[in-house]
Amino acid sequence: MAVLALLVACAEPLSEHDLQFVGLWKSHQTSLLITASGRLDYNSQKGAVETSISMPIKSISGSEIVAGVLFFKSTFTLAGLPTEENGMSSLVVDGETLLRADELGRMPQVTKVPTLAALRTLVDRDLRLFAAAIMSNDFNLYLASTSMMFQSQFTNENLQDNYKVFTENNVNLNDWLVGDFELVKEPIIDADGVLRVSGKYPTSPESLKFSASYLYSHPTWKSFGLTLSIDDN
Repeated sequence: MAVLALLVACAEPLSEHDLQFVGLWKSHQTSLLITASGRLDYNSQKGAVETSISMPIKSISGSEIVAGVLFFKSTFTLAGLPTEENGMSSLVVDGETLLRADELGRMPQVTKVPTLAALRTLVDRDLRLFAAAIMSNDFNLYLASTSMMFQSQFTNENLQDNYKVFTENNVNLNDWLVGDFELVKEPIIDADGVLRVSGKYPTSPESLKFSASYLYSHPTWKSFGLTLSIDDN
């Protein structure tokens, strides 16, 4: 399903106060270009839905951007003015955090791997959410905690089908989530900005092994997928 609105019209330059919104703002599935001349170009692909809009800006504030011409109008809800943290400028548009791209249009990437303590907190939280999802055969709460990219690719029904071997056998992952996991390889942030963590929980005679992927969504990392196995040590 695609939604396309492409309108060409004269735009009024932004005021000096509104120049703070100027730039290319991006996530892994959305881009929003705001120009000093007062135009807006928006593109987002979430699952099967693609939205593209190119319009002059009618008004802009910390609560919304209104763009349009004649009887066509699009409104984008903002959660406030652009903010900066850890050298990254962000803008929350329709509930999605977008980061200001660099001069080459690239998203800023976190290059420093979190500490082991932070990784353990992150992974343990997600695995316990996942364990609860398997026990209830309902992955909606787990999905809500994942990255937008993951949510655009998977539904509750997809995950129910993918992990039915766990649910049909009443597997309780909490039985293996004992103590702190051990890393089985050095965690990395790859060239695509994906944080990859692999480890195992040191239970006996079987242990839970996992590979977890994360995408950075300011101000935190969010799950991009899990691979699990329960094997003999």
